Amino acid sequence: DRDVTGVQTCALPILELLAGLTLVGAVAVNERRVQYKALDANLRASSNALLGAVQEDVNNAVRLDLADKTLPRDSVLRVTDEHGRLLGSEGVLPAMAFQPDTFQYAMVNSRSYRFFTLMGEKIIDPDQPGGIHHRVTVVYGLPDGRVAHEVIEAIRFFAICTTVLLGITTLLLVWLVRRLLSPIYALANAASEITSTRWQFDPPSSASRFVELRPLTSALEKTIARLQRSFEQQKRFTSDAAHE
Repeated sequence: DRDVTGVQTCALPILELLAGLTLVGAVAVNERRVQYKALDANLRASSNALLGAVQEDVNNAVRLDLADKTLPRDSVLRVTDEHGRLLGSEGVLPAMAFQPDTFQYAMVNSRSYRFFTLMGEKIIDPDQPGGIHHRVTVVYGLPDGRVAHEVIEAIRFFAICTTVLLGITTLLLVWLVRRLLSPIYALANAASEITSTRWQFDPPSSASRFVELRPLTSALEKTIARLQRSFEQQKRFTSDAAHE
């Protein structure tokens, strides 16, 4: 049936579209995970670099030396010692409790930031036995808008590729389905030409090329032959009855 075939042909692009949307969704989830993993690694590495930038100061104290450190322009940081003394800072940190060794979100100047808190130990004056230990807390944050940007770019790229691929495969599938169904249409047209005065059934050559259609062709030939015999018997019986 051509209507059923049309519905099936239309269903193929829909299924491909659903598969494409699923693929794009999976790419978005994976890209977001990868980007946040890279951001977290950057935050952790920068926090350790800031801990390494804590240097000895006068009176066995420590200070933050950023002379040879290049941080991103949007960085927000705060470095304090065990007494809460501020060793160095950049930007304004939000008023919230930062948990050690934890990644946290916060809003800074209406922008979403991701922070990492590192608690480490800085030893100065190593010439003394055991040195002097300082507990240093580093809170460092970067805006996570870059992650959303990268995810959107990845979605856009894969959406374009999926759309192009979907269009090509849809055209190929429609052409292939019509090509595979054309012998069935030809076979149906040949069968529809059978009448009470014309019983000759000539299966199209295209149908005989397909092994799958041979049983259908044979069944049509046998059915038409039985109908012809039955019709001729009925015709003879009617003629004999009329003669009697």
